[in-house]
Amino acid sequence: MAQNVILCQFCEISKEISWKCFNCDIVLCNKCIKIHSKFGGSKDHCIIDLKQARTPENLDIIRKFNLNNIHCTTHKEERCPLFCQDCIKPVCSFCVIEPEHKGHNFDKLSTVYSNQLAELRNIKERIENYSGLTESLKECTSTSDHYNEIKEKIIQRERELKKKVSEEAAVIIGELDKLIIPSKDAFMEVKLKIQEKESTVKKTNKLIDEALQSHQANYILETIGKVDKHLQLNVNADDIPLVQKFTLTLPASLGINFGSVKECSILRVINTYETNVLCIKKLKSLKDGTLVFLYEKGGDQFIAHSDIQGDKCTVKFKTCILSSIWKGKGKVNMTVTEDDVILFATDMGSNSNKILCMNAYDERLKKIEFSKASTKTYTLNSGIHSFYMNLET
Repeated sequence: MAQNVILCQFCEISKEISWKCFNCDIVLCNKCIKIHSKFGGSKDHCIIDLKQARTPENLDIIRKFNLNNIHCTTHKEERCPLFCQDCIKPVCSFCVIEPEHKGHNFDKLSTVYSNQLAELRNIKERIENYSGLTESLKECTSTSDHYNEIKEKIIQRERELKKKVSEEAAVIIGELDKLIIPSKDAFMEVKLKIQEKESTVKKTNKLIDEALQSHQANYILETIGKVDKHLQLNVNADDIPLVQKFTLTLPASLGINFGSVKECSILRVINTYETNVLCIKKLKSLKDGTLVFLYEKGGDQFIAHSDIQGDKCTVKFKTCILSSIWKGKGKVNMTVTEDDVILFATDMGSNSNKILCMNAYDERLKKIEFSKASTKTYTLNSGIHSFYMNLET
């Protein structure tokens, strides 16, 4: 297929097109652009290097040229220096006095263009810098995929159970067949003989009934010759197989261990922080945002007070619990009351009925011993607190 070759629209010879003048609406080669620049008024023309036409700078230049050359849709020969905010479209100077624009708000077209261009760029920047939608879509897709995965596992489990049930039913039927087959042929033979005798008896009985209900004496004489006077009604007991019955033992319940489905807890990382403590346990938060937690170091257990500074968890002060108070080892539990009193308990032998209490804003620890089902009142900087304990010995 033949292709149209674009020539320089100035010399109409060169095929090396490099420039475009939007004012003249022509494309030019490198030689002709120099000639074009010598024409009067050409220095104000919108001329773009075609190789860089898509750069943001050149796109702005081209759009501004187009902005200055927007023609009115009503007055075709007029350019639009204004923008009607009510009609949301460019208008010319004549449109302002037209009845359909009476009372409307107008603004300079260049001002509206600049504002809307800046707004579009701002929206684009927000879109490009926001990853929440993508992450939310990933989470929704992950949830949907996980649902389908679990559903398929349930369906597969159903197939397996159906197959297992069919297999077990076939085994039981096989066991039943083994019980009946050895005597099945003899049983069926006797059954057919009894059925034939039963049929003969019924026919004979019907003939006798018809004769006895007839008004014709001759019918009695005819019927007696049609029936077997020595009809045997009894069946030889030796010919009848012993009565055979079967039982099916069923489980107490039809329940099937199909499995179970439960909703998993959803955990989401809100933020991460750096700390020089290897293992944090029993993390609690006080009213003022201070964090308290337990950690081990060198065989001792410490309680640390810390706060968040930027992306770091900074320890304000720490107190050793076991070596300085209980003089031993063991597992320590900690909790914080609503009024920011920190309580500690240990599972160590003789110390298992002792509790340490600490004002959240004081480094001092105080040991209190409780007897079973006893009540203790103690005074701290934060006031008087009563604890009711029921400790098992």
